[in-house]
Amino acid sequence: MSNDDGTPPPGWQSTMPGDRPAGDVLAKLDEIAPIIGLQSRLALVFNLRLEEAMRLKPYICDQVTHLNIVAGTKGGRPRTAPIDHPIKRSLLDQAKTLASCPEHSTIPRTHSLASWRSHFNYVLKKAGVTRDNFRASAPSLGG
Repeated sequence: MSNDDGTPPPGWQSTMPGDRPAGDVLAKLDEIAPIIGLQSRLALVFNLRLEEAMRLKPYICDQVTHLNIVAGTKGGRPRTAPIDHPIKRSLLDQAKTLASCPEHSTIPRTHSLASWRSHFNYVLKKAGVTRDNFRASAPSLGG
């Protein structure tokens, strides 16, 4: 994120299951599956549902000052999330490197959405996290 070693910035007080610091969980996800680590960071920093983070098309969603989120939203209703911090911009730029072209999401081309969901859930479980208890906030980032 903002630190060169990929740890959350100072002031990020989020915790994960068992009151583990979010940085510890994110580091574990990065170790197991770096793409899932990045998608998880996107979910936390932009307050996205995991489905939205997985299906995010970073080139299309990036509207400079905000994300225009459509894929994976509840009921297919578009919503926005502000890009109001350098960390958010950095993560979005990293996500763009994963998308092989502007129309693609960050899901690897070797996976279907269903197989990626399954793999994502497996990696979360391996890191000791469930989809239900994943959500945390990043209060120092605003938005």
